[in-house]
Amino acid sequence: MLENPAWSWYNTFDPMFEPLPNPNPSSAIPPLRRLLTTLTSPEIGWDLTQIHFFGWGQGGTMALELALDIGKNALDTSHGKRKRVGSVVSICGSLISFPTSELGIETPVAYFTRTDARGQLGQKELTGVKRGFKKVEVLQARGGGQNMPRGKDEWQGIMRFWSEVLIREENWKAGGDVYEVVQ
Repeated sequence: MLENPAWSWYNTFDPMFEPLPNPNPSSAIPPLRRLLTTLTSPEIGWDLTQIHFFGWGQGGTMALELALDIGKNALDTSHGKRKRVGSVVSICGSLISFPTSELGIETPVAYFTRTDARGQLGQKELTGVKRGFKKVEVLQARGGGQNMPRGKDEWQGIMRFWSEVLIREENWKAGGDVYEVVQ
């Protein structure tokens, strides 16, 4: 049961609220690309590598799908064409568009999952992410479901990943502020 207010990045249910067999997140990609084009425009001036995605569930799937799309189709920015965002942390959200070959996209990914990697579903999810991205850190957690990380043990891998990928500058753009962009 969804609690109000609720929304999703892409349709996963039909009008009778039955799960779609093949949900398609591609409709959400163009508006997100436009947002990134604005953020990397001369007026705002961020470099695409300064933008890091963090998503949970569908948000994690969208972060991976957007980074994959940019890796395949460069984004036109004020710094030139770019094929890599800063990083992606996906919490229990896998790629839906399953790459059939190695793409080697440069965006570093931390893939937090509770799906058992020894099972068929877990292997399929991991294979998709690893085929899409060159550097994937798999963070395997215990317990089923799609819960957010809990406690120091589950957050430690994410924090270590961020310590490796975040830009270390004394004078960050926008005076060190961090902005959250939500729909």
